[in-house]
Amino acid sequence: MKAIVCDGAVLSSLNPLAVEDYLRKKGWWERNRIGDRVSIWTRDSYSEDNLKIQLPLDSGFDDYPQRMYEIIGILEKAENRSQIDIVSELISRRGNQSFQAVVMNVETLSFKTSGNVMLLGVVGGRVACA
Repeated sequence: MKAIVCDGAVLSSLNPLAVEDYLRKKGWWERNRIGDRVSIWTRDSYSEDNLKIQLPLDSGFDDYPQRMYEIIGILEKAENRSQIDIVSELISRRGNQSFQAVVMNVETLSFKTSGNVMLLGVVGGRVACA
């Protein structure tokens, strides 16, 4: 089962600068910029996939949530990751935010020095599990 992020409030809260930073760190390149309206991104290392991202630079556009929905779908395909993971990472790039969460589970393996912690909290006004 695949979770699809379609909540307009969550998609509207994604910062275009955080998305740009994310794209750069994931190997995407800005190919073109149309003023302060939109930037076009592609991946050189994966030319066979012909994926292109058209990132709106103004979150005030009426169709901004729809454009972010499309971008998340492209990233899901390109990275073979869940939309929830991608959106969580984009939200965490917003910087200097605090939130409260409850530790739901701590998982460690005896032969590893690291493990996983499951948190349940509120991020962007929504309940989230990470």
